[in-house]
Amino acid sequence: MADPAESFVAECYWPDVREEEVRELDQRIAASLTSDVRYLGSVLIRDDEVVLCHFEGTADAIRRVAERARVPYERLLAATVSMSPPNRGKDATMKTQSLGSRITRRLPVLWIAAVLALACCSAALAAHASSRSHTAIQVKLGGKWKGNYSGSVSGHFTIHWKQTGTLLHGTIKLSSPSGQYAIDGGVRGKKIKFGALTVGAKYKGLLHGSTNMSGTWTSGNGGGSWSAHKVS
Repeated sequence: MADPAESFVAECYWPDVREEEVRELDQRIAASLTSDVRYLGSVLIRDDEVVLCHFEGTADAIRRVAERARVPYERLLAATVSMSPPNRGKDATMKTQSLGSRITRRLPVLWIAAVLALACCSAALAAHASSRSHTAIQVKLGGKWKGNYSGSVSGHFTIHWKQTGTLLHGTIKLSSPSGQYAIDGGVRGKKIKFGALTVGAKYKGLLHGSTNMSGTWTSGNGGGSWSAHKVS
C-alpha cells in the first residue's frame, strides 16, 4: 500500500484581501502545478486577514510551485486533515457531532476553521481565468525604508520591500526585539497594512506621497505608533 502524500499549508498574511484575489491566486497555482504536487484549495479567514493554501507533495516541490505562482506565504506548515468515512442516518449525525467535539477541544480556533473548510475544498480548480480589469498601482513602494516606532516597545526598523501589484513582501529588521523577520502586506489606495507573524506584530497606516508613511502597530505585548520614509 502506497504511503500517503505529505500535506502542507502555506500561510499567507494578506491585508485587505478580496475573494477575487484569492480566486486569481488559485488559478495561478493551478497553472503552476507539476506532476509531484497536488493543490487541494484555499481558505480565506477574513478576521485575521490570512489565506491558507493546502498542498500535497514534498516541501521542496511545493515551494517551487509557490514561487512560480507568486504565493505570498510566510510559512509552509506540515498539516494533517482527517475526514470521517461517509455515514447515514442518526449514526452519521452522532459521529459528526462527536468528531466536532474532539476537534473543538484539541485545535485553536484558527485551525478549526482551516480544517473544516479545507475538508470541503474541491480538488478540481477552474482551468481558465476570467478576464478582470485591474486598477493601476500609482505608488511604487519597492525598495528600502527606514523608520521608528514607539509605544509599549520603542525602537527603529529597516524594511526592504518587493511589490507585486497590490501585494508587498520582504524583510523587516527591528532593533527591539532585535532581529530580522519576513513580512507580507498590501496597499490599497493610500492605505497600507503589513505584518511580521513570527513576532506577532501587525502594522497599518497611510501613505503620504510616495516616500513617507505612518500609522499604528499592535502585538501581543501592546501597541503604539510608527513612521517611515523611503531611502532608496
